[in-house]
Amino acid sequence: MAGESRFWPYRIRGDSNVLAGAAFAYSFLVAFVLACVGKNRRENRAGTPLLKLVGLALMAGSFAMAALLMALVLVRHTMV
Repeated sequence: MAGESRFWPYRIRGDSNVLAGAAFAYSFLVAFVLACVGKNRRENRAGTPLLKLVGLALMAGSFAMAALLMALVLVRHTMV
């Protein structure tokens, strides 16, 4: 236990497959939404409201995750 971090990402080293699966699913969903948006733009069609909602939710999730990870880095490096 000596030298182990008290923070969440460092305690779940055994569950790396779960994190990798979640990252893969998230990236697959982002790629699908971006491909649909690109196709709609190329064909001069308006996107569906559900596609816009999913795109906004993914964008908000990405910004929130980036903010949480930056906060984790700041907290971890200021406690050293």
